[in-house]
Amino acid sequence: MAIARTGVYVDDYLEYSSTLAGDLQRILSTMHELDERAHG
Repeated sequence: MAIARTGVYVDDYLEYSSTLAGDLQRILSTMHELDERAHG
């Protein structure tokens, strides 16, 4: 039972981490764009 639960946790983590990378890239890109506008 614990092994099955761990497998689900790992799958959830991998799915979360793959979307996190894209979200982080988007946020950093937005920050860069705002910085460029502010300091032009």
